[in-house]
Amino acid sequence: MIDVTCEMFSAALAHIGMGGRVVNIGGMVADVGPPSDQLCYALTKGALAAFTLRLVHDLGPRGITVNHVQPGPTVHDQTIPLETALRAMHVPSETLASARAADSSEAIP
Repeated sequence: MIDVTCEMFSAALAHIGMGGRVVNIGGMVADVGPPSDQLCYALTKGALAAFTLRLVHDLGPRGITVNHVQPGPTVHDQTIPLETALRAMHVPSETLASARAADSSEAIP
């Protein structure tokens, strides 16, 4: 996953001139102790966050804004109930911006 992200970005960078935006979509699981069955997923999200920080420094002088968005929990076919997930990660629900998980239908297509 990380190699693919780096390769895709390197290929795209050849076509980006001055100015522009890069938005990477991460996940809060990179910032909390994930359940053991999500360790590899959390690893990729953490690597993406570190990758984004490097891009900020490298692309800023070219007028390219780089952001890393962590939308929080989103319900889809592979998720477990929100409260169960938050308990497993030791995350209090009041730390979420919303009192509910997003639904995948709310994502931008």
